[in-house]
Amino acid sequence: MQLLIFGGKGGVGKSSISAATAVKLSELVPKTSNILLISFDIAHNLSDLFERPIGNELTQILPNLWAIEPDPELYAQKVTQRFGELMREFISSMPIVRKMPKLEEYIENTFTTKSMTLSMKNALFFQRIIDADDIIEDMKDADSAIQNFDLLQKMKFDYIVADFPPTGNMISLFEVPKNTIQIVLKSTLTLFSEMKEFFKNIQKATKILNPFSKGTTEDQKNRSKEILEIINNVEKRAERVTNLMRESGSLRLVTIPEKPSYEELKRARDLTTSYINLDAVHINRIIHEKYHRCEMCRKVRKIQNKYIQAIESDFSNIMIWKSHMLLEEPIGLNGLKKLGNEIFGSIIDAQSILKPEPTQ
Repeated sequence: MQLLIFGGKGGVGKSSISAATAVKLSELVPKTSNILLISFDIAHNLSDLFERPIGNELTQILPNLWAIEPDPELYAQKVTQRFGELMREFISSMPIVRKMPKLEEYIENTFTTKSMTLSMKNALFFQRIIDADDIIEDMKDADSAIQNFDLLQKMKFDYIVADFPPTGNMISLFEVPKNTIQIVLKSTLTLFSEMKEFFKNIQKATKILNPFSKGTTEDQKNRSKEILEIINNVEKRAERVTNLMRESGSLRLVTIPEKPSYEELKRARDLTTSYINLDAVHINRIIHEKYHRCEMCRKVRKIQNKYIQAIESDFSNIMIWKSHMLLEEPIGLNGLKKLGNEIFGSIIDAQSILKPEPTQ
């Protein structure tokens, strides 16, 4: 499996370019290969780009191209539901909790999907979608939302094209949430620690918190073992995902030739370097020279040239693709094909897109 991730500042055409790339690849890869285009952006717009409803259902766009705008709530719930039940049962069984109604209420509200941030939910789904060992089973659990599960069982995605949110939330997805559960645990244990002045014998309270301390019931031991097993599974998956990102992941940053986007481009490069290889930059919405009869267009292009040159200098070690601003929005298959041709020109082999060589 090869993973292409598109990131960058909001509003630079990231979704359009990722969709156009997926459509272009569908023309170039063998027809027996399957491509998945997936949006992790909060403002999903694949449905708008393809002019058809997609949403949380795996939707066939072309014979070898599929798309989905996942609902992260659905998949985060799968991870947190059993863990939350166990934690609430385990902690609520402690005498210290029964004496403190507010603490019991905190526990009840903490170990739920609702308490998780959207970026964390997206990250959990991101784990699943690129972890080849678990994707089929996960989709099976969600078959109420994905109607064509029978087809999915027979498929294996050879290429995943992922439209990521702007830089800050993109980093949250790269930081695969192997510590998600531990963070929640830590916050709870911190709360216990902060309240220690209310207890005369903190050592006894600490023993109560130890699932294997003397006096622990068999039920508590079983719950704690299952909790540790869930945590270990999350960590093992995180290791697999981290390795996959390094081995088969390729980051493509999208920008426009303006100062804010240029600065964001450099920041995104610096922040992602430890997670994934940056293989290409897309400079989008360049004013074509044939429109320079327009004074405003000429002035805008002059500014653009300044940042195009800066990008070419700063990113000389990787491929830089350029696309002019189109007269019509790249909407629908035809519009996305035009954008793909604008970006990739006469490229006739998929490897030139999947494994691009530096421009210079």
